[in-house]
Amino acid sequence: LLGDSKTNEIAKKTWKAIDYLVSNVLGSNDNKIRENSMWALSNTFRFKNNSVEEVQKVLPILNQILYENIENTMTTDSLWTLSYLLDCDNSEITESVYSGINWRLVVDMIDSTNKKVAIRVIGDFIAEFSAPRISELVERGLFTQLTKLDISTMTITKVREMMWILSNIACEPEFVNKLLEQTDLLDAVIEKLMCIPDNNKCVGELVHFVSNALTSLQINHDDNGLANVIDYLKSKGIVECLNNYIP
Repeated sequence: LLGDSKTNEIAKKTWKAIDYLVSNVLGSNDNKIRENSMWALSNTFRFKNNSVEEVQKVLPILNQILYENIENTMTTDSLWTLSYLLDCDNSEITESVYSGINWRLVVDMIDSTNKKVAIRVIGDFIAEFSAPRISELVERGLFTQLTKLDISTMTITKVREMMWILSNIACEPEFVNKLLEQTDLLDAVIEKLMCIPDNNKCVGELVHFVSNALTSLQINHDDNGLANVIDYLKSKGIVECLNNYIP
């Protein structure tokens, strides 16, 4: 019922579902009940009909579960909840989520069995917030965690999501040089995307990254950086690849 847009609001308002599920997650001695209740809570926030008050009820639980870092479905559902909340188109809610979550815990999740969802949450965070807040993720070890990933074993969809994250970071002038220093990470992501022939979505992610990085370097008046990046792009075959898409 909570996972259906037509009945979500009824379940929340009429049956006070959030209060009931929160009490189960916090107070039940039955792990299955706790897991199922966290799954239902995650569904509660799938849609964009939530209030700040409702969100604030669940943030302490998300922090607690992420802190415990137990490899179970509760951790996965907590991360999905964060992804839904960051994508809610409500600045009051996203501000509440930003201030109510220990983001170091989310960054650490990149190096775990929940890395797929953690990458999605990080992507949502970077797309939502500007440079000062992105810097907090960088300071909390974002690049270090990303470089631990075995890009070669990731699905192409997830690698595109990785490039989406890197592209959004590249559009922030104060981070572009720090990002371009992560050559092992960039090499792995670019080579994975380049190995998929005639995939417009992959090329699209590369175009966004190249455009954002070059624009940021221009804003910084970094002529040497521009020259180095262009040489790097040529060495990876990206310039030749993009030429194939110019009529």
